Amino acid sequence: ASFDKDENFNRHSKKFLAKGCAVDRINVAERDSVLPHEEMRRLVVDWADVLVCSGGNTLFALLRWKETGLDLLIKEAAANGTVLCGGSAGAGCWFTSMHSDSLRPDNVKHS
Repeated sequence: ASFDKDENFNRHSKKFLAKGCAVDRINVAERDSVLPHEEMRRLVVDWADVLVCSGGNTLFALLRWKETGLDLLIKEAAANGTVLCGGSAGAGCWFTSMHSDSLRPDNVKHS
């Protein structure tokens, strides 16, 4: 939801790494950085015990997940018991509805 910003990834993964967890990253904000579907499936469905999404623009994240097929992989992972978590938009994006300011002009990636 944070447009794959490095500082957000580093902040969210820091404590997991300190506890000895293996951490990987899936970028979907830019089309040229999207992993092949089978690699995303391996990471999301087969490998991850926890999926963390940072805050940011909920609408942007959900649209990109749908465009890349990540939304269906996340649903499959959740059905298999993977923990879904995050902060702000990263917490709300797991639900069927929520309040969002995603359409505010100052919260859009290319404004």
